[in-house]
Amino acid sequence: MLVNVPRLVVAYYAEHPDPSVAAERVAFGTSGHRGSAFERTFNEDHILTRMRAQSRPSSAHSRCWPPTAST
Repeated sequence: MLVNVPRLVVAYYAEHPDPSVAAERVAFGTSGHRGSAFERTFNEDHILTRMRAQSRPSSAHSRCWPPTAST
């Protein structure tokens, strides 16, 4: 399968997931993230959220999208 790399990079930075859509929320599993910028399931917002979640006490996570474990 060929991927349009310029389009993927644009999607990574330009698309923003909707936190009310469960499929677009941050989901990290034991093997890493399984999302795609084309589907708004892995982009810059997810990385920034993950970094914020790791740097704050757990009580502050409610202001961010809660990372969910995927199996």
